[in-house]
Amino acid sequence: MVKNRFVLNMSLILFGFISIYTGFVLMIEFHMGSHGTINQIQTHLGFSYSSWALFHKIAILIFSSLLLIHLYLNLKLYSIMFRKRLFKKNKQIIILSALFIIVAISGYLPWLISLRSESNIIRKILIEIHDKFSIIFSIYLILHVVNRIKRILK
Repeated sequence: MVKNRFVLNMSLILFGFISIYTGFVLMIEFHMGSHGTINQIQTHLGFSYSSWALFHKIAILIFSSLLLIHLYLNLKLYSIMFRKRLFKKNKQIIILSALFIIVAISGYLPWLISLRSESNIIRKILIEIHDKFSIIFSIYLILHVVNRIKRILK
């Protein structure tokens, strides 16, 4: 069980950082300053927007799946935290969890909207929300890992 948790935590760190990196590449290289139009010819490190978007989607699908397993394995912690009202002591975990929900919803909904060919304006607004909250989420995720790195490596 301990070995499985170690592998899970290392996989979470790996795919978390891949998600962050690919997301920032998309945000900085392709979203910022594009005024709603992605330059399909532009590349970053030899890869186009669609390649980076695919890398990001794969990474976040794996990261989200691993994170749901991680949350499930830590349900006892959440239960104790809410039952005993230990919010101040676990403020970082609560904020990180809330940010994950916001980032996941604002990230997955644009995919569904583009699959259904619905309003492009709503899709772009959600992507903007996703981009902004992803920055905050990334900071909290890095802090979460840094605060627990000794425990993870044990």
